[in-house]
Amino acid sequence: GTFDAASILKVRTLIRDRCPYIVVTHSSIDSWVVGLATRFMNRRPKLVRARHLSTPVKNPLSYRWFPDAISTTSEAIRRGLIDRGISASKIRALPTGVDLSRFRPNLAVKTEMRKKYGFPEKDFLVGGVFVIRSWKGIQDFVKIVLEAPNGFFVVAGDGPSRETMVRAAETLGVQQRINFLGHVEPIEEIFWALDAFLFPSTANEGVPQALLQAQACGVPSVTSDLASIREAAPHAVLCAPGDVKSFSQSIQKLISDRNFSKKVSDESLAWVKRFDQTEVLKGIDRYYRDLI
Repeated sequence: GTFDAASILKVRTLIRDRCPYIVVTHSSIDSWVVGLATRFMNRRPKLVRARHLSTPVKNPLSYRWFPDAISTTSEAIRRGLIDRGISASKIRALPTGVDLSRFRPNLAVKTEMRKKYGFPEKDFLVGGVFVIRSWKGIQDFVKIVLEAPNGFFVVAGDGPSRETMVRAAETLGVQQRINFLGHVEPIEEIFWALDAFLFPSTANEGVPQALLQAQACGVPSVTSDLASIREAAPHAVLCAPGDVKSFSQSIQKLISDRNFSKKVSDESLAWVKRFDQTEVLKGIDRYYRDLI
């Protein structure tokens, strides 16, 4: 809990014994606990609050009182914090990185991957990769399957709303055209099998890892037009969140117009190189070193 005395004392002891230069917190409770634990320490570490999601900040006090610096995964999230009255000089946007040595185009194994996972070899294959929870647009995903009859769909991932999504597919009668894979490793094999990536999330996104990975693998993406997503994938096909018709029409266009599909793929592949994990990590390293 936010004001759990036992947790505060334990964290204070850990910090006193280990003498870190920096402590990074990632959510509300740990920010309060660490902030209170270090408030009156003689040798106080620098505190960094990392912000990954674009959910509205209900109580900005922990952002104002405790951290020496705040890092966000997108400029849109940074602007949202500034709008809540947090000093702009305190906040730095540090984009998420993608491992371009691992996630890369690999057309040579497309047929092999489809055989491995039991996907149709000749159908246009559309995939989603995400934790299956409500705000990932899972109901819309299933409706898009219904409205885009010329594709076969797969979902890689697990989560608290998996059964809800499976039941929705059964209710709409599309369970024969959607394959729920559960958690998959190595996930790049799924991207190598796909013709398109579908990501109809409705809220809360920072910079989705799977969207960066899809682009890095050369897969054209159809995704929600949310501020942080637009930063990560301006060359994807962007649709208004919840607009099932627009999503399904975009999938159909990728199916029918292979030149358009290649254009989206090529432009996205060129764009995603700015998220090269090697360079991103160098930037994060400089950021932390500057703080100390």
